[in-house]
Amino acid sequence: MEDTQATLLTFEKMRHAGFHVSIDDFGTGYSSLATLQRLPAAELKIDQAFVKDLEHSEMSRSIVRSIVQLAKACNLRVVAEGVETTGQSDLLVEMGCDDLQGYLFSMPVSGDDLQKMALNRFPSNTAEFRDSLYATSFINDIT
Repeated sequence: MEDTQATLLTFEKMRHAGFHVSIDDFGTGYSSLATLQRLPAAELKIDQAFVKDLEHSEMSRSIVRSIVQLAKACNLRVVAEGVETTGQSDLLVEMGCDDLQGYLFSMPVSGDDLQKMALNRFPSNTAEFRDSLYATSFINDIT
């Protein structure tokens, strides 16, 4: 992120190659408002630091709500990271998050198990996969 021109060029090449580019950990570190202006991302991921206190902190709810509104105004999909409770999940869905990820849905899994989950061949499949990110790119390649 320090070399904006090189990063911008890389993002553009990735986008033209069909990759879906996300701004991870938004609101912390290098992921700032300026990043939204400069880089052609399709998705913004809300850092788990903001999700953690969502149920108990009006400040956290205000920050997340603002991030979601900002992302929507910029035509970006919104993913919330670190979702661990149904209360967090309910609030995030109500606020307009497109996707949620965290221990509420699955513990970390190996690449092989992730593939099985996406293909609905995993014993306790509780995760849903967006066709636009996984199924159309990977599943179509193997069928």
